[in-house]
Amino acid sequence: MNKIILSILVSLIFISCYAQELKTYNLDEALELVDKSEVLILDLQDEYFEEIPKSILQFKNLEQLFIGGNSSLTKFPDFLGEFKELWHLHIGPNDYTELPENFGDLKKLSRLKISNNSIQKLPKSFINLPSLKKLYLINNKISELPEDLGKLISLEQIIIQKNNESKLSGLPKSIGKLSNLRLLALKRCYLTEVPKEIGNLVNLEVLELKNNRLNELPDISKLSKLTHLRLFGNKLKELPFSIRYCKELIEIDASWNDLLSISSSLSQLEKLTVLKLNNNDIKILPNNIGQLSSLEILYLGANFNATIANENIADLINLKELYLSQNRLSKLPSSYTKLTNLKILDLSENNIIKSDLEKIKKSFPNCEVYE
Repeated sequence: MNKIILSILVSLIFISCYAQELKTYNLDEALELVDKSEVLILDLQDEYFEEIPKSILQFKNLEQLFIGGNSSLTKFPDFLGEFKELWHLHIGPNDYTELPENFGDLKKLSRLKISNNSIQKLPKSFINLPSLKKLYLINNKISELPEDLGKLISLEQIIIQKNNESKLSGLPKSIGKLSNLRLLALKRCYLTEVPKEIGNLVNLEVLELKNNRLNELPDISKLSKLTHLRLFGNKLKELPFSIRYCKELIEIDASWNDLLSISSSLSQLEKLTVLKLNNNDIKILPNNIGQLSSLEILYLGANFNATIANENIADLINLKELYLSQNRLSKLPSSYTKLTNLKILDLSENNIIKSDLEKIKKSFPNCEVYE
C-alpha cells in the first residue's frame, strides 16, 4: 500500500512540475521574471500593440507563441525567426497581409495556425519548414500555395477554410508528394478542380472539399486508408468509379451537388456507415444498395423524386436513420417494416396522406417519424 501511495505522490509531483513548466504568460508577467528562460508559452492576444515589441526576444526558449486580437498589427515582425525552439505559432485575428521572407528560419515549427488575417500568399521560404506537421489557414485571402509545397514532407494535416471571397487559384501538383498527409480539408476555397496528384496521397484518411465548385474528382483508387470523404456543396454530377477501392470509407457526404445517379460500385464499401446524398437530382438508386450492410445513416432528402424510396433499402438491416423528406412520395414500400433498428424516419414535405402516415407510425413503434 505504501508503495502505491508513494507512486501516486511521485506522479502528482511530476504533473505539478510539468504544469508549472507549461505556464502561459502574458507579456507583463513574462518581463517581470528574473529567469526569462522559464517562458515557454507567451500569449500576446488582445494586447493592442501597434507592433510586436522586440522585448520578447529575451525569451530565447520560447516554444509556443500566440499573437492575435489586434487589428492594428499589419506588419509581421521580421525577428521571429530567432526563436529557434518555437514549435507552435498561432497568428490571428490581426490584419497581417504577408509573412516575412525569413519565416522559413523556424526549423522546429510543427504547428502553424493563421486565422482571420489578410494573408494573400505564403513566402518562398515557407517550404523550408522541415518539421511542419499541421497547417491551418482559416479566414484569410490566400490566392495561391507554393509550387514546392510537396517539399514539406512532414505535413500530416492541411486545413484551408473560408477564404474570404478570395479564389484559391488551385493546388500545386507537388501536393501529391506529401506522403504523410492524413487530413486534407479545403473548404469554401472556390476551387474548380483538384489535381490528379491528390490520388497519390496513400496515407490520407480524411478528404474534405466542402463548398467549392468542383465538377469532378480525379482517380482516388490509391487512397486505401480513406475513412471520410466530404464533398458537400459542389457541382458534381457523379462520384468517381474509383471510389470502390476506398474500402475503409465509413462516411461519404455528397449532399448539395448535382448528382443524377449513384454507381452500383458503391455497394463494395462494406464499412460505410454514413451516406449523405440529399439535395441532388438523383433519379434512381442502384439495386444493390442493400448490400451496404454496415450502413446506419442514409440521407436522400430533397431529390424531388418519388421513386427514390427504393425497395432494396429494406435490406439495410442496420439502418438507424433514414431521411426521405421532399421527394414527392405518396407511399412507402411495405418492405421497409424489415428496418427494425430504425430510430428516425423523416418523411416530411412529401405527398403521403395523413391516414397513411398514421399507419406508417404504427409500423415503426420504436421509431420517431417526421411528417
